Amino acid sequence: MESLQRRIVHSFRSDDLARLGFAALQLVDPDQQGKRVKENDPGKAIRKGVPVDDAVKNGFSNALFSLSEVWFDKTHERAIVSY
Repeated sequence: MESLQRRIVHSFRSDDLARLGFAALQLVDPDQQGKRVKENDPGKAIRKGVPVDDAVKNGFSNALFSLSEVWFDKTHERAIVSY
């Protein structure tokens, strides 16, 4: 468990994602994006009369997907990540 207590944070830039083959992903500020997620909640849009398909499509286009640091066991055979 000792290795789980150490915390290492890696910072990425947008060009790192492209170099690694993830050009379709975009790095964002999680606090700002969290606000956009709440503002574009499909349920709110549907209650305002927006068609369900449009509301869901817009909601997904403003989504936030977060990953934790990947933690490995001592043998590097198993890993844990939260999302």
